[in-house]
Amino acid sequence: MARDYKNPRHKTSSARSAVPGWIWLVSGVAIGLFVALLVWLDKRPAVSPDSASPVPAAETPPPTKKPGQIASPDKKKADPKSDTAATEKPRFEFYTILPEMEIIVPGKEIKNPVRPARPGTYFLQTGSFKNMPDADALKARLALLGMEAKIEPVTVEGDTWYRVRLGPFKDMDQLNKMLGDLRQNNINALPVRVKS
Repeated sequence: MARDYKNPRHKTSSARSAVPGWIWLVSGVAIGLFVALLVWLDKRPAVSPDSASPVPAAETPPPTKKPGQIASPDKKKADPKSDTAATEKPRFEFYTILPEMEIIVPGKEIKNPVRPARPGTYFLQTGSFKNMPDADALKARLALLGMEAKIEPVTVEGDTWYRVRLGPFKDMDQLNKMLGDLRQNNINALPVRVKS
């Protein structure tokens, strides 16, 4: 028997009922956004009317007084909610804790140089840099001050560091004098004892 290929009646029924892919995509995105909205609403902290921050006085317009009118009593004094807001604990406490933890060092303790505890041979390490030009710049700055520094490359955990050092110093008075000279020129130095 011959088939008529021109007539659309012989198409399969699955081709007629197929839904385009873009409709599935749009409906999937819409369902996903709806679920995300529900999760967001569930996780959002609830805001109660009591916990809402009071409006600062600067934002409220001052009451207008007409000539000859008697001033009304202050509403803020009679409002019990404003008393609760004033005694309410602040959300962040570090604004008050940090100033209480501040330690003031007396000026005479800052001016005294750090003296090494025991005699021995020391280097003064004035810096440690990851690149050679920075170390060389500090060495040049020290040379302008009349101090002869050395740059020592050191490998720490696979990284090369360039240490700028002065010394060695065996005399503690000479070491402390050098520390004082460095501090006067705003250069921090760390005494490093040579292991013997």
